[in-house]
Formats: sequence, C-alpha cells, structure tokens
Amino acid sequence: MLKRIRFIMLIFHFIGTSVFLGSVLSITLLARTHDFGGDWTRAFEARTDIMSLIDHIVYPSLALMVVSGIILLFIRPQIRRQKIFRLKLLLVVIFIMNTVMMVVPAASQLTQLAEDAQFQSESIRLFTDIHLKEDIFGIINLILFLTVMILGRRLKLD
Repeated sequence: MLKRIRFIMLIFHFIGTSVFLGSVLSITLLARTHDFGGDWTRAFEARTDIMSLIDHIVYPSLALMVVSGIILLFIRPQIRRQKIFRLKLLLVVIFIMNTVMMVVPAASQLTQLAEDAQFQSESIRLFTDIHLKEDIFGIINLILFLTVMILGRRLKLD
C-alpha cells in the first residue's frame, strides 16, 4: 500500500514539476514576444494573460510539487538524513521565496505599467527597469529550479 501511495505521489510530483516548468516557459515566451513591440495594448493583454497563468497554473503546480514532496518525505523519512536532501530543501525554500516575493510582484507591476504605458511615456521607462528585475529574478529561479531537479536525481531513494 505504501509503495502505491509513493508511486502516486511521485506521479503528482512529476506532473507538478512538468506543468510548472511548462508554464514558466510559456510566460517567458509571452513576455519576450509582446513586451517590447511598442504596442502597449498588446503588451497589457499579454501581461494580463501572464498574471492569469501565474494564478491558475504556476501557483497550483507549485503547490502540487510542494505537497507531494512533503508527503513523499513522510513516506521516506530516511531521505532527511542526506545532505543532498537538506541542500535541495534549502534551495526549494529560496526558490519559493524568490517566486512569491520578487518574480510575481515584478510581473504584477509590469501588468500595471503596460496598462499605464498606453497613456504615459514615463511608464515605458519604468516598465523597462522593472522588466530587467523580473528577468534577473526569473533567471535566478530557473537556475535554482534546475539545481533542485539535479539534486533530486542524486538522492538515494531507498
């Protein structure tokens, strides 16, 4: 029974990971193709779509990854003794904090600035500045995410 639960949680964990990574790549594509074309109405619409992706796909897939990971941890408590696991856990906490405290607020600001840029030129300069911040923290998140995935492959599961 425990093996079946573990298998199901692994599937949920992989689904959450795949959906999360896919949504981040989609957001990156939307931002790169619509943010700097000079059509601020289109940029605002893309930014609205990005915020919708964050609310409806990024957060739920992140929650699925975290909850399934916690359940897996309780199913296999011996993992906690591994240094690789503790490093992975630390990176996951930093990753989540970076997402919630830096990337998402920057994305939200960019949505508002894209709307304002339709009418005010000052918003265009601010948009560019905040976009750089979103890019930097997004790259940090991608590096953290890939590092966590690599560390996860190095864990001794049994």
